[in-house]
Amino acid sequence: MVGAVSTGTHGSAFKFGATPEFVVGIHLITGPSTQVYVQRASYPVVQPSFAAALGAELINDDTLFNAALVSFGSFGIIHGMLIETRELFLLHAYRSFQNFDAGLKQAMSTLNFSGLTLPQPASELYHFQVYFNPNEGTPPEEAAVVLMFEGPWTEAYEPPAWDDAEPGPGASGLEIIAALIGAIPDPLTEVARPALSAQLRARLKPYAITGTFKDLFRGEKAEGKLFVSDIGIPLSRSLEALAIAFDTYAHFGTLLPMDCMMRFVKGTQALLGYTKFDPTCTLEIDAPDTPQMREYANAVWTNLEQAGIPFTMHWGKFNWFLTPARVQNMYGENVQKWIESRETLLSPEVRQVFTNDFLRSVGLAT
Repeated sequence: MVGAVSTGTHGSAFKFGATPEFVVGIHLITGPSTQVYVQRASYPVVQPSFAAALGAELINDDTLFNAALVSFGSFGIIHGMLIETRELFLLHAYRSFQNFDAGLKQAMSTLNFSGLTLPQPASELYHFQVYFNPNEGTPPEEAAVVLMFEGPWTEAYEPPAWDDAEPGPGASGLEIIAALIGAIPDPLTEVARPALSAQLRARLKPYAITGTFKDLFRGEKAEGKLFVSDIGIPLSRSLEALAIAFDTYAHFGTLLPMDCMMRFVKGTQALLGYTKFDPTCTLEIDAPDTPQMREYANAVWTNLEQAGIPFTMHWGKFNWFLTPARVQNMYGENVQKWIESRETLLSPEVRQVFTNDFLRSVGLAT
């Protein structure tokens, strides 16, 4: 959980936000004989006696807390996190192929669902994601749409049955592609494109199913060498970014077994949270990891940059495109706030212990 929070792992809760949003306290070991418990001054949850019982110094500071939230292991050892929970509830989940038409495009660019035929009221919609297969067209005529609606818990609930050999109901593109690796034709030539698309459609079969988070978002198996990238885009620019991904593939000249997936997330309070836009549209590209796939992804990011579309990159996925200048452009004054928070919390000697090549490569090491 700490690793997921520390890289800003996001999901698709467009009314709530990414995993950092449920954290309200962080217990950090900051040196051989020092430890702190950090929470927001604007939302203090624990009393000083709680931190004292841990042997930690209590710090109430919004900026420091929001810096430590997404810090990829560079703020010391995260000994514990306090999370704010809510009453248990159910999600009524549906997946179906829908036309990539004006109604779906409106939902993807505004979160206005009036152009879609929904199985339940839009007011209860909790989770929204859309899969595309560029091998069916750039753009394809259809997309696999996942809708999950919030519902009350009932003691009569029974976990849904699901074939463990298949990706679970809440699987991301990562798990879908991982499940396909053994079925990808070899050699991968143009003749294989229809078979490849048929395999992907079979993994995205429609369903209507009700479950808890535990039962819908299960421990998926993602084996093999996989390429997984994710960028955050302002909602209003989502269709432009998707069109660039499609156009780049149309002119790429090499067949790639991949999918593109878009999810929609409420903006984060974390200073370097990559879901910084409110709301954020995430564009995930998943495929087997090959030099050609890396070349394509790099071309997409370059074309987005040249088109002037602002975007961020997931800290926990392929993101070699990041440079100090790009990080500064993505996060602005938050970069300096994050650096100053780290310098306030850790001595120079301890900072070196928690500094690595990645931190240096993105301009965050001091």
